[in-house]
Amino acid sequence: MSKSRCIHIMDKLLISLTPIVVALVSVSMLIPKNKIGLKEGIDNCKMMLDIWGVMLGFVITALSILLTIHENRYVKMLIDTKHYSTVLFSYAFCCIYLFIAVIVSIILIYGGIWNDEIYILFKILIVTTITSLGIALFFMFKIIFKENN
Repeated sequence: MSKSRCIHIMDKLLISLTPIVVALVSVSMLIPKNKIGLKEGIDNCKMMLDIWGVMLGFVITALSILLTIHENRYVKMLIDTKHYSTVLFSYAFCCIYLFIAVIVSIILIYGGIWNDEIYILFKILIVTTITSLGIALFFMFKIIFKENN
């Protein structure tokens, strides 16, 4: 296996696993271990469902633009530097995490399910989606700043 192929595989492993690792570490060590009741938990789910749904729409739009516009200088630079697939992968994984969060929230809201374990899962979803979005934004800003320098 070539060196560049190994690097692309490592990039994809980091992109896909970093949000989960950060979430597990954050929830177990950094985020306070408080408790909330059913009504407040379902209200939080409704609020996060709105946020996650909007973010999912924006990330899908960004992914669609990256897939359809090849004449853009930024996209050409990505293709030339062989980072195009890595960026697409980061956006796709961000979509996957957001989609999972949306589905879990819908199930919790309509099932009226809430307990301490669900609250921990909910915190993990929040940190995972934030981290995944951070990775996607990192790539976006890296592209912009690299092209402008």
